[in-house]
Amino acid sequence: MLHSYQQLLTGHQKAGEEIAALRVTVSVLQQQLEGLKKLIYGSRRERFVPSPTEAETAEPTTTLVSKTTYTRAVKTQAAGSVTISTGRMKLPETTCPGKESS
Repeated sequence: MLHSYQQLLTGHQKAGEEIAALRVTVSVLQQQLEGLKKLIYGSRRERFVPSPTEAETAEPTTTLVSKTTYTRAVKTQAAGSVTISTGRMKLPETTCPGKESS
């Protein structure tokens, strides 16, 4: 009877260790599921906020910004020559009939 008791005790200890390991696995999987739910269903500000551990381990990224300007060649009908346009024309100078110029 003592021999079977030792076997039961050893089996119980192994089962307890296995249960503890499975609880840790369940906890990790629950945290991952909560993170995925937040990514899918969370509000916009919650979706892309990295956790503190991800922010510390993330490599720094560089952002390239470029400014593009365009010029276009416009062919005038009267002279037939090509001029370069840089956008809108200036507004003409006008005077109001009731105002005097200084």
